[in-house]
Amino acid sequence: MLLAAHTDDFDKPSADISQHTVPAPVKSVLRAGWTVREDGYVVTALPYDPQLGLVTEPGDDEFDADTVTDTELHTYAVGKPYHPNKTSWPDGLMQWRLTDTGVSLLLFLGSPTTSEITAVRTGRAQFALIAGQHALLLAHRFEPGLPWSDAPWQACRQDVPVGLPLVGETGHLLVAVMLVDAHTGIVQAIRQTTWSARFAEAVRAAMRTQTLNRSTDAQGATEIDTWYRRYTTTQDLVRHADLTTKSGAQPLT
Repeated sequence: MLLAAHTDDFDKPSADISQHTVPAPVKSVLRAGWTVREDGYVVTALPYDPQLGLVTEPGDDEFDADTVTDTELHTYAVGKPYHPNKTSWPDGLMQWRLTDTGVSLLLFLGSPTTSEITAVRTGRAQFALIAGQHALLLAHRFEPGLPWSDAPWQACRQDVPVGLPLVGETGHLLVAVMLVDAHTGIVQAIRQTTWSARFAEAVRAAMRTQTLNRSTDAQGATEIDTWYRRYTTTQDLVRHADLTTKSGAQPLT
């Protein structure tokens, strides 16, 4: 699920459109075409009705098992609960979701500061990848405000089918980022950023390696433990990454 703009000011780079956005299914955005503003918002030519909201094909709807009840679809919005039935999460928790319907990074910070919220909303996004035979590590930072952090990912631990969407016409893959207050469960920031095509394909290849190896949880845990023993800080990990990239640009290395 992406966050798309629905305002006539979308083509004005300096315009604040943060109050004129709605969730949009990835499939609908890919079909209609899209561009990414400098502030990270996605602009797409999908019909918007003031009464009905965004109009999309029913088959494009997306559901998340962590946030959907049996009878309703939970909508993410800044200032609203991330989960309708849960108000606290582990402070510092980071989760990557890599599926064929979209890529997302979920960040939980206890009582995030204004600078941390601003960093997620508009900061310069950078990413790094370390790929192994049974696991991968993805690092991220949003400057200024949030330094390098990282989180492991194992295909065998995912509760949804894994994959990556196709790279868009602009040569980049959309990545959704959400910041949640770990103490209250309230969404503090939502943005869209991008991976370069080269970085996306490197992640795709690392995911494929795990599938071909039929990697187990124990194998992945051993590999992850080895990385963390070798690289004692995320900055050290990034210096030895297989590939790094920054939002909307070609890889840095």
